[in-house]
Amino acid sequence: MTMSVQEYGSALAGAIGPLDAALRGLNGAGGYTGLADRVRAAERAAEQGVVKLRGLAAPQEVSAEHGRLVAALQGFRRDLGGVRDQVEARKVCTGSVARAEVGGAGGAAELRRAVEALEPKVPGWRAALGLPPDRRPNDRPANGTFIRSGDRGGRGTLTIDNGGSHDAVITLARSGRAATSVYVREGDDFTVRGVPDGRYSIYFTTGGDWDRRVRAFGGDCAFRRFDDDMGFKTVRTATQIRWSTWKITLQPVVGGTASTSDVDPGGVPG
Repeated sequence: MTMSVQEYGSALAGAIGPLDAALRGLNGAGGYTGLADRVRAAERAAEQGVVKLRGLAAPQEVSAEHGRLVAALQGFRRDLGGVRDQVEARKVCTGSVARAEVGGAGGAAELRRAVEALEPKVPGWRAALGLPPDRRPNDRPANGTFIRSGDRGGRGTLTIDNGGSHDAVITLARSGRAATSVYVREGDDFTVRGVPDGRYSIYFTTGGDWDRRVRAFGGDCAFRRFDDDMGFKTVRTATQIRWSTWKITLQPVVGGTASTSDVDPGGVPG
């Protein structure tokens, strides 16, 4: 039996509401870990919304707009699947970039238009649909910006040469916890001074679209560490003080002996 416009409005809210909640959930994503699951949840919500909308006996006066909404939501679901693929390929790595990709897709534009066409014909219904804007983060720090300052009351130095094709954040970690993290732009170098004595694991993440809010790269992200720890030691004698000075390159070099390995995104100390 055909629904009344009021009944139809209530049914729309039930079909669209879960998608709105899932899209807003992308805001809660920190870095890469768990992001694919959040996008997948939005994809499922869109798919379930299509099923619910198809099952409605829409009033005659909104039948054309209803059909357009169903088709738009189908297209939007496909776009979400494409974004999920990008996340799994580590082309999209933070919630803000995922939202920008979703918001900039053709399906989002058509869904906005479909909602705008339907809203005036369903009194009292306003789509609570948090379609994100097409806006990627643009917070690229200056070369040598400390993301985590840490204790730099020692004498050791670490020079970082980033001859790679992406910006990087290098993290010195002790006992599994980040001590100092510094941002080094592609094609540039920087020397961390004042490293306290001790043994450090050296991690580095690379990518683009730096997201200051979550302190992570939003696109083309990679997560690596140097296989060997690095020791810093200060030696004092009656006449002099000597300390450790190290240099690392983030790109392979001829004759280089420091090997690196991929690590799980959640394994980089924060």
